Amino acid sequence: MGVSEGKLRYVQVSHGHKHDKWCVILSFLLDDETYSWALDHGVEITDRQDPCYVQIAAVDPFNANLVYLQHGSAVIAMDLAKGKEIWRGYLPKEFLFQKLLHCSLLVPCVLPTWLATSHIPSAGTLSSNKADCKRKTLADILVRIDKC
Repeated sequence: MGVSEGKLRYVQVSHGHKHDKWCVILSFLLDDETYSWALDHGVEITDRQDPCYVQIAAVDPFNANLVYLQHGSAVIAMDLAKGKEIWRGYLPKEFLFQKLLHCSLLVPCVLPTWLATSHIPSAGTLSSNKADCKRKTLADILVRIDKC
């Protein structure tokens, strides 16, 4: 469940039988007038390699057609309106233990624009010794996983 484009949305995955290699992703929108859930999108996914054990990772807060799925170590951005994958990335092996816990590593959020330029003090720097502290922005601190 998540908020996208200012509306409450619910996304679910229905899996096939044990040996079937498909699943269906359904997206519902809470209607403001009737206060009931209305089907927004329905997409069937088939996978040639193994049964489709897909988990919902996140609902995009800006694009109601976009949902992020976790399939093993892969994180997939799926456009539900077009019914196709638009991006795929892979989680480091260290994070795969989360799959066993059936929870997502992704948290959809909207960060304020000023956060990228706010200064973060260096670890272990005393507040009385700020003159020697090299000030870094959030952009300087963050390291992308795909660059490792």
